[in-house]
Amino acid sequence: MTILEELKQGKILLSDGALGTLLQTKGLQPGECPELWNITHRKDLTEIAEAYLNAGSEIITTNSFGGSRLKLSQYGLGDRVSELNQIAASICRDVAGKLKHVAGSVGPTGKMLIMGDVTEEEFYDGFREQVIALEKGGADIIIVETMSALDEASLAVKAARENTKCTVIITMTFSKDLKEEYFTMMGVSPAEMVSSMKEAGAHIVGSNCGNGIEDMTGM
Repeated sequence: MTILEELKQGKILLSDGALGTLLQTKGLQPGECPELWNITHRKDLTEIAEAYLNAGSEIITTNSFGGSRLKLSQYGLGDRVSELNQIAASICRDVAGKLKHVAGSVGPTGKMLIMGDVTEEEFYDGFREQVIALEKGGADIIIVETMSALDEASLAVKAARENTKCTVIITMTFSKDLKEEYFTMMGVSPAEMVSSMKEAGAHIVGSNCGNGIEDMTGM
């Protein structure tokens, strides 16, 4: 049963939580590539996934937040995108089995179209490469996380929708301005985000406001 089918039946699903901070407690150093730990510290990633599962999580998130080519290239690992993302998903799938969900994490690249340091094609191709590998490794959900720019978020969602059979979840991060209104660092409002992400094809749209996840809108 897909996550959408479960939600339509009124089921409440509990996801896991922090991953980066747990990797740090296990020894991840500043400047070290977290995704490389999928190979060098697979046991640690397995233990984290098992701990969340044992605590009651029904959705386990992969260690692939910075797993796009644009991001991994900063560590000289741009040619290992498929390998690192597929292993990230397989670790979670081995723990989750067939009854729990595996969410392939896709985070921002740190590049901006408005600055001219990346093209739409590079964004799309990079996300496509990543999500295909995540699905191949066992992810049944793609979660595009903590985005700030609509263009990057839209291309990530489209890449997932057009190249995988996974349910696509998108979240963007908002902070309050002086008028107590929420916007992303790129000036995107929650309403603009929901409209744009629905158009891009997201199945579920959520917002990370302040310290908590706000309501999630499913399609």
